[in-house]
Amino acid sequence: MTCYSEQRIVGKDMSTLENTLQNPVSFFIVDDHPVTRQGMRVALTSLSAKIQCLGEASTVGSAMQNLKSLDVNYVVLDHLLPGQSGLELLTMAASARPDLKFMLVTQCEDAETLAQYQRLGVKVMLSKVSAMDVLEDAVKSLLEDKDYVCPALEKVMGEPRLTNVLTPRELEVVRMIAQGKTNKEVAACLECSEHTIKTHKTNVMRKLNLSNAVEISVWALKRNLA
Repeated sequence: MTCYSEQRIVGKDMSTLENTLQNPVSFFIVDDHPVTRQGMRVALTSLSAKIQCLGEASTVGSAMQNLKSLDVNYVVLDHLLPGQSGLELLTMAASARPDLKFMLVTQCEDAETLAQYQRLGVKVMLSKVSAMDVLEDAVKSLLEDKDYVCPALEKVMGEPRLTNVLTPRELEVVRMIAQGKTNKEVAACLECSEHTIKTHKTNVMRKLNLSNAVEISVWALKRNLA
């Protein structure tokens, strides 16, 4: 992730948010990496003196426990969390805290997953490699309740969806390969022959222009499919 805390907005002592915010607003950060949480906290509070970070969590369970009691307005959320995903937190929060607004900050590069967040009401989505000025644009959109997808994720979402490229069974095979399973293990899980798994792998490599299982794994892990 870009180290937001080390960046500066050239020519500004404080961001334009300082002039547009009428009242203080509060954020809660959900990410399983402490350095990421610290960097985001520093970045957010540097945008305006009216922005406060009231807490943080590394898991869905801890986040929900805090969000039920803390008077926060906005949540910065990652997709991959220990044992669960940000999608599950959104589902839980929909009934417990329907007033919350979420900003997804992620390394996920899967168009279908990102579309799921949008269907669950997330209007603002940001890549973890975004620069500080992009973060500022995202936060401004969040505060104004406007849609914002950073250029990097916008490009990802413009690509063909995986289900338009790979069949559901091919996606299952890809996920299991990325998890380190052998052809024999994948065949056992899917109750088919090793020959069938080899055929699926051949089709996947042809469709994605990949050469071997290692490249399949790298491709899948980059898109958080494992």
